Amino acid sequence: MRRRSDWRPTKFLVIDGCLRGDPTGAHISVSSRVAGDLLAAHYGAALIKYARGNLLDLGCGNVPLFGLYENLVDEVYCVDWLASLHQQRHVDVFADLTQPLPLRDATFDTILLSDVLEHIPNPERLISEISRLLRPNGHIIIGVPFLYWLHEIPHDFNRYTRYQLKRLVENAGLEVVHLNEVGGSPEVLVDIMSKTLASRPRLTAAFVTVATWILKRKFVRRLSQGTSRVMPLAYVVIATKS
Repeated sequence: MRRRSDWRPTKFLVIDGCLRGDPTGAHISVSSRVAGDLLAAHYGAALIKYARGNLLDLGCGNVPLFGLYENLVDEVYCVDWLASLHQQRHVDVFADLTQPLPLRDATFDTILLSDVLEHIPNPERLISEISRLLRPNGHIIIGVPFLYWLHEIPHDFNRYTRYQLKRLVENAGLEVVHLNEVGGSPEVLVDIMSKTLASRPRLTAAFVTVATWILKRKFVRRLSQGTSRVMPLAYVVIATKS
């Protein structure tokens, strides 16, 4: 990773050993705080368990998960495209993720594709490229939104169900290890309402504070678990190459 010593936390922070969404509002808006914390928990668990060896961060942006995986892997290689809305100081290679990537076969033990696949119009090609780049017994970690607003318009092309995600990775010769829903209907409703109120920051902050407390109640957690299969906010998939 270029300029490794210059890296600073952005979207995610490690707080008391756990990955959390940025609580300052500088890199994650208040309206996305609930989604950020949820994704952080899932990404954190996946990286701690599976990140190792040479890691490829595809669509790396500001490399927001580096703070967690930097001590879990040997080497970090960052790829992004020139039109990225994020800073580009840590990018090792600029490449169009919709085209064949200028990287050697079987080079990486871990490939991270976090909040990127929805921006790829031809996902089959990218997942096939990832399979090519992955070493045997290596893992890919994919995170994608589902019931979530349009973002980085006009480069927001797809929403995937668990069935399509499974199909994509298996058709590329990979085996699903875990396919987890992130949140359920309570989290989706909170996220929608937060973004609806986003033009009124104080009201949004107050709503998110109250909603976060409500989401921790046992009956709401049970409701979330009971609805996550059909109304998830997002998905995190871990797949391996045999």
